[in-house]
Order: sequence, then structure tokens, then C-alpha cells
Amino acid sequence: VASELRSVASEALRGLFQEIVEDIRHTEAARPAAAAPAPLRREPAPVIETPRNEIEVEEQGLPSPELIEEEEIASAPAPTYQAMANIKRITLAEQEEMAAAAERAEAERIAAERIAAEQIEAERIAAERADAERIEAERVAAERKAKDERIAAERIEAERVAEIERAAAAQRAAEAARMAAEQRAVEAERALAGERARAEERAAENERAISAQRAEFERREAERAAIERSVAESAAAELAEIERLAAERDAAQTAAAERLAAERAEIERAAADRAAADRTAAEQRAAEAERALAEERARAEQNASASERAIAAQRAEFEQREAEQRAMIERADSKRVEAERAAAERAAAERAEIERSTAERLAAERAEIERAAADRAAAAERAAADRVAAAERAFAERAAAERAAAERAAADRAEADRIATWERAATERARAEARAAADALALEPPLAPARPPLELVPPRLVEREIVPPRVEATSPTTDIHLVLSPISGFPRLVEIERHIQAMTVVRTLYVRDFRGGSATLAVSLRSPMTPEEFAGMLASLVQPRMRLVSGSRNTLELRIEGEASIA
Repeated sequence: VASELRSVASEALRGLFQEIVEDIRHTEAARPAAAAPAPLRREPAPVIETPRNEIEVEEQGLPSPELIEEEEIASAPAPTYQAMANIKRITLAEQEEMAAAAERAEAERIAAERIAAEQIEAERIAAERADAERIEAERVAAERKAKDERIAAERIEAERVAEIERAAAAQRAAEAARMAAEQRAVEAERALAGERARAEERAAENERAISAQRAEFERREAERAAIERSVAESAAAELAEIERLAAERDAAQTAAAERLAAERAEIERAAADRAAADRTAAEQRAAEAERALAEERARAEQNASASERAIAAQRAEFEQREAEQRAMIERADSKRVEAERAAAERAAAERAEIERSTAERLAAERAEIERAAADRAAAAERAAADRVAAAERAFAERAAAERAAAERAAADRAEADRIATWERAATERARAEARAAADALALEPPLAPARPPLELVPPRLVEREIVPPRVEATSPTTDIHLVLSPISGFPRLVEIERHIQAMTVVRTLYVRDFRGGSATLAVSLRSPMTPEEFAGMLASLVQPRMRLVSGSRNTLELRIEGEASIA
């Protein structure tokens, strides 16, 4: 601005001198030609003192006005007093106009700078307001997300409780089904024992009838000593038929016992497979099994009665023929006695074998039923225990996830609150600075000369010996406090925090305090280490460069290299 003013003033003075020269020439030309020209006398040009309040003009690189004046005025007469007065008045008026123009230009510049500063301040305030609104929206979103996560955790907890209750109900149902199956097995075993007792009673009755028949036959055989071989053969055939009928009867009893055992096994297997089914269906199937058992029992009794009727018919027929063949039977007495003895021994051996095999089979079936019931009960208990353990593990995992989510949400809320607090404080400070600057501009005198801009001189580096920092010996820990300085502003603090958080050994990091260019950070490490080891890791960072100043217990004071101090 000063150079422009000087160039304008130089141009104005040059034009002024040219006009003065033209006026003098016109004045000399208007004089009468009769007047003799006075002898020329070179006089020194008048020296015009420039007032103290005039603006100094820089004339480097421009033609000198004095040389032009001497060349133009060398042949002209000396100026009059009136001309010099006119020149002085014109010069003073030009100077006043130039001063007024300079003042107006300075005022316009100050006004433009004030308007630009106000516009920049308004834009900065709008940006800060937008950032604050964005941070508030993020905080509200984080709170909403935490609320949703809490609701989801409560829903998961309710589902876990319901799952545990369902598992307990299933275990109780399995236990009830197992007890019902055992009860039905006991009842089936009792019914089978009753059926076996009744079958044994019928066999005993048949044996008694056969014994009585054999006694009667022996008594009559004593009288039939003279029966011929044909009669003996006929008697032997009849005896063989009797033995066949007895074997058929025993086979029928054995088949009935086997069918009863098979039906009992089928009933028990069906009861074990359908333990959790509806009790009405189970009772219906048991009734059907009972009816089938009753039908089989009726068929067995019918077979036994048929056998008895056949024996009675044969006995009647035998008695009818006995009278006719009494003489023939007496001769075969000895042979028949031996055959009967052998048949009795064979029958006794067969009955003993049948009874032994039946007892072993029943014992094996009972042991198999008990083992299967025990296996099913153990499997049900193991399954219930596994379900309960799985539910407990799932609940523990969900609880851990909920705690981690709550911690993250709390950390996010604390970070958002901290950022909002610092943003509000920065906004208030900026507004206060803007108001102070506006008040200072309003109170500034209008004609005050503009001061030259301040020049920032970089501080001189003083070489001095750096004393090694002293760190007290402490045990390894996972919680360390860092005191960092100097920090130029909040954006720089956020950048430093991001660099430290990126370290692999750092788990969490929180800003406890930030004022006067100094920040206190709480760092939580993933594994315990001494503060001196962590300080060494911080010193190895490329950006920012930190130097350890001092340390005590779990607190480290570090200085950030290359940062400007804040007054």
C-alpha cells in the first residue's frame, strides 16, 4: 500500500510541475512585444520546503522532476510571487486530497479485513457447530445402539432361562417316562411270573393225571401178563402216541413261553422308544398287549383242554380195548416197565432242561431290560447335563459379550462426551476471541497508522547437555499414566492418541485431562510390563517423536519433540 501511495504521489507531482511550466509559458507569451527583453540573469530556482506531514515519495527508476524544471525554465523568466502562491495552494490541496485518499483507502482496507475476519469467524463457528451436532448425533446413535444391545442381551437371557426350563422339563419328562417304563416292565414281569406259575400248575396237574393214569395202567398191566406181541406193539404205539402228545404239549408250552417273552421284549422296547409319547397311546398299546396276552393265554388253555380231552378220549378208548386185550398185555409187562422207566427218565431230563433254559432266558431278559433301562437313564442324565452345561456356557459367553459391549459403549460415550466438552470449550474460546477482536477493532482510532505485520522469528536452538531421565524401579503393571507436553491443540491430541492406540501392546486408552498444552492419558496394556519398557517402546515411534523426561511408579512424563510451546 505504501509503494502504491508513493507512485501516485510521484505522478501527481510530475503532473503539477508540468502544469506550472505551461502556465509560466502562457504568461510570458501574453506580455507586449514592445517591452524590451530584459537581460537574462540566471537565478537559482526557488526551493519549496515540503511540510512535515507530507508523504515521502520514492523516486527510484523515475525521471527527476528538478531536471525537467531546469531544462524547461532555463530560457524562461523567473516566476512571480502570484505564481508561487498558486503553486503552493495547488500543492497543499493535492497533498490534502492524497492524504484523504490514503485515509479512505486505509479505512476501506480495515473494513474489508474486518468483514473477511467476521466471515471467516462465522464459517469457523458454523463448522464447529456442525461438528458438535455431528458428535451429538453420534453419541445419541451410540446410546441407542447400547440400548438395543441391552434389550438384545435381556432377550437372550430370557431365551436362556426358557431353554434351561425346557431342559429341566424334558429331564423331568424323561425321568417320569423311565419310571413309567420300569413300572410297566415290573408289571409285565409280574404278569409273566403269574402266567409261568399257572403254566407250571397246569403242567403239574397234567403230571399228576399222567401219574395217576400210569399207576392205573401199571395195576392193569399186572393183570395183562398173557397179551401177545401184537397187543404189546399196539400198547407201545399207544404209549408213543401219548409221549408224542406230551411232547406236543411241552412244545406248545415252550412256544407259548417264547411268544410271551417275545411279546414282553416287544412291549418293553416299544415302551422305551415311546417313553416321551402320550400316556393315552401307551396305555392303549399296553391294553392291546394285555388283550393279546389274554388271547394267547386263552389259546394255550384251549390247547391244554384239547390235549386233556384227547387224553381222556384215548383213555376211554384204551379202557375199552383193555378189557379185550388184558391177556395180551400181561406178557409184555416186563418190556413195558423198562420202556416206561426210560420214557420217564427222558421226560424228566427234558423237563429239567426246559426249566433250566427257561430260567436262564428269563434271567438274561431281565438283566437286559435292567441294563437297557439303566443305559437310557444314564443317557438321559448325560444329555440333560450336557444341555445344562451348554446353556451355562452360552450364558457365560453372552454375559461376557454383554459386559464387553457395555464397556465399549461406556468408553464411546465417555469419548463422545469428552470430545463434545472440548469442542464446546473451544467454541466458547473462539467466540470470546472473536468478540475481543471485534471490540478491539471498534475501539481502535480511525486515523491510527497501520502497523507492519509481525514477523515470526524461529526460536534459536540452544545446545545443552541432556540429562538422562530418571525412572524409579517398579514391578510390571498393566495400568500406566502418560503426561504428554507440549500439545498445540485438540486435533493434535487426537492424532497422538490414535498413534499410541495403534500399538499392539495397548488395549485401551483414555484422556483424563487436557489443559495448558499438557495432556494426561490412562493406558491399559494387554500384558504386564515396567514403565521403563513401555517408555522405550514409545520412544521408538516415528511419529510422534517422544522423549522421556521423568517417571515414578506407574506414571511417565514425556516431551513431544518438534511441538511449539503454548503460552
